[in-house]
Amino acid sequence: MVPPEIIAASILFGLVNPAVIVAGLVLGVLLHHWWQPVLAAGVMAAVFAAWDIYTLPPGAEIVWTGVPASLVPPLAWCIAGFLGGGWWRQRATAGQRRGLQLAMAVLGCIVLGAVVGGFCGVAAGMFYVSAAHVGSLEGQAGYVVAFLFAPAGILVGAVGGGFVGRLGGRRFSVPRLPEA
Repeated sequence: MVPPEIIAASILFGLVNPAVIVAGLVLGVLLHHWWQPVLAAGVMAAVFAAWDIYTLPPGAEIVWTGVPASLVPPLAWCIAGFLGGGWWRQRATAGQRRGLQLAMAVLGCIVLGAVVGGFCGVAAGMFYVSAAHVGSLEGQAGYVVAFLFAPAGILVGAVGGGFVGRLGGRRFSVPRLPEA
């Protein structure tokens, strides 16, 4: 049996965890039906539980009776985002909706570009390390890859992704005039 104060602390930690807050609000805003926040919260709780299980130290035990409490914080933030998104959709004008579409396209492309750029930067750094015969003494090769090539790749990818998102989002969010 899990003591109630442990369950309360687990729920409180989930409610103030930035990853849960951002993911729950973003998913909640994107949902349109009453059952979708419940499903999204279940998926979020499963993903966070899997991550917690993966990162447990050797010999640690999981208290399975306390795991259902991990559904409460994602559910709370998904419902908050769902209600806020519904409220905004009712009151937003067409211009505001297009602006939000453009902002979401740019933000999504920035994140995707940063991830792709980071992978490309790490790959370029590993190629440089092997081509230039950088030594591994005290992690020299790792420092070159992690602190020189990866951040440069992330920066270039994010800027390029934002540019592509701006052009693509603008193209798809601008209303088309009917042909005469």
